[in-house]
Amino acid sequence: MSIKRHSPPAGRFVQEFDLRTLSAVDAAYPGAALFDRTIQTCWDALHAAGRLQPAFARRVLGLVEQLGFVHTGAIGEVLLGRGGSHPLGRFWSLTFRVPGIESLVEQGVVSREAFEQMRQLFDDAAFAFVSSIQFRVWGQRPDEGT
Repeated sequence: MSIKRHSPPAGRFVQEFDLRTLSAVDAAYPGAALFDRTIQTCWDALHAAGRLQPAFARRVLGLVEQLGFVHTGAIGEVLLGRGGSHPLGRFWSLTFRVPGIESLVEQGVVSREAFEQMRQLFDDAAFAFVSSIQFRVWGQRPDEGT
């Protein structure tokens, strides 16, 4: 089976990530359920505090169309990662070590134990996860032609 990449037409281009998909690939993997719950709890808390819109990417096409762009379209690509030295595993491992995220533990949003177990999975080379959906949205201003 070959995968054909879609190339957007000439015009403007926006890329945004949907973080709501961050979850374990295998629900039976040790710690996967806790991982999924902890991630979603973190996103929910950050969203409620106005610090993050984890599903904003889903709205970008509609916003581009509201701005009057024509010949619009979008495509989403799911990114899969592994813990350990995999680039996405390293990215998320480091992301969940920044002070703003740590404050979720201090505020009692998630327990220290759950938070640490979630972060340890990002360091586990055998752990596979769905990272995010990368949305690419395009369109042309009406005066740009076809």
